[in-house]
Amino acid sequence: MSQNDYLISDQSGASFLIDLNSLSSAIVSNNSGATEPPTMYAFQWWADTTSGLLKLRNTANNGWVTIGSLADANLGLLSKAGGTMTGALVVDDLLTVTGNVGIGVTTETGWQDYTALRVGGVTSLWGSTTKAANGFTQFGNNVYRDSSGIDKYIVADEASKYRQGAGGHVFSVAPSGSADAAISFTDTFTIGASGKVTATTAAAGYAASITNTNSASDSNGLLIKAGTTATEYALRVTNTAGSAYFLSVKGDGNVLVGTSTGSGLGGTGNTGISLSASQNQIIVQTGSDASLYLNRTGSNGAVQEFRKDGSTVGSISVTASSTSYNETSDYRLKTDVKPMTNAIATFKQLKPSNFEWIADGSRVDGFIAHELQEVIPESVTGTKDAMRDEEYEVKAAVYKDVVTSAIEAVEPTFDDEGLEIMPAVEAQEETTESVIKTPAVMGTRSVPDMQGIDKSKIVPLLTAALQEAIAKIESLETRLTALE
Repeated sequence: MSQNDYLISDQSGASFLIDLNSLSSAIVSNNSGATEPPTMYAFQWWADTTSGLLKLRNTANNGWVTIGSLADANLGLLSKAGGTMTGALVVDDLLTVTGNVGIGVTTETGWQDYTALRVGGVTSLWGSTTKAANGFTQFGNNVYRDSSGIDKYIVADEASKYRQGAGGHVFSVAPSGSADAAISFTDTFTIGASGKVTATTAAAGYAASITNTNSASDSNGLLIKAGTTATEYALRVTNTAGSAYFLSVKGDGNVLVGTSTGSGLGGTGNTGISLSASQNQIIVQTGSDASLYLNRTGSNGAVQEFRKDGSTVGSISVTASSTSYNETSDYRLKTDVKPMTNAIATFKQLKPSNFEWIADGSRVDGFIAHELQEVIPESVTGTKDAMRDEEYEVKAAVYKDVVTSAIEAVEPTFDDEGLEIMPAVEAQEETTESVIKTPAVMGTRSVPDMQGIDKSKIVPLLTAALQEAIAKIESLETRLTALE
């Protein structure tokens, strides 16, 4: 160990030689010592024997820069040829690496026009090397890109990747393939630059499945928010061409099945199912088959129940061979029960008639509602000559077909240096979608509120009248027998 102040004073030959030898010893030992040299200069070396570190004086000559460990080979530094680094790597500013990087793995050659980061066995992250518009960032599992721009399997297994660029996002999958074989990806989920979401599948099964395992009462499997008008859709399910509507949920809350509009339902111009949020009604309309099927399996019993303010007031029940239309009639629901009187006199006030229906010209026997109402009020609903307001379609909605032209697949193009000029374009089939051009114009009009009758309500009167008639007949028979 030797240190020196590097100052040689004017002295005799023997003293000069001693001082010169001390200075030389300090130089060759890098000023080794347990403490820093007594006199310090910029760029001066110091082998600090206390800490075991080799240090270099900084430019301002006011501190030391640690170079490495005196006890380790190569001062503990990595050689240019590489080596193993232990401990944490701290980068105060920027870390710049030219070319592809592998962490825990040697990355494949290639990647054509992309700079890649390979992590572990099957994870890859790569982005466009050129700083320009239409660049892409991609993240993949079990995929790398060769020098020709072809995606290939890393190992024999399924593959998937996520691609971001041009303002959109694309999620793609591929079935299992051999290592280093070309991959044919299928885009299964796309978020376009406009925000449009598309989910597709090339295999049997669901294009999309959403499951919420949260048991909280306010949790939702799927929440869709839409506008407030009939021209806006919260949900629309169509065929692949967009020409046939399977299910629609409109912005006004109405739900349509098998039709794109509720117009004509309840009339003669359309078929389908409408669940109206504004009118709280369900309309089922078909052109040929029954509009509604009610089927009970197993035991006999109700297929339909009717309620008023939560209390059951009637039902339709079935057996294997019959159907019953039931009114609530339990004795526990009644009070002040009395026999009917003067039934024949009341019965004689009925005015059965034969008439022709305006709708189809058929002739039948029956009653006129308001005439029956005068005799048996409970058998008739409504009021004579009553009117009601009805919403109707003044002008039907106008639809137009929006055709999205087919797009042919285009291979990427590159300049002379191999840099991508134009990215690849994936093929798309032509699609046609029917959209509303002009919404329907609705209006309100006054229409007749027709009366109706329930003929079953006449039965009690008929029964009482018949009983009175039988009593009279039996009385006459008794008197006739006595006269004989």
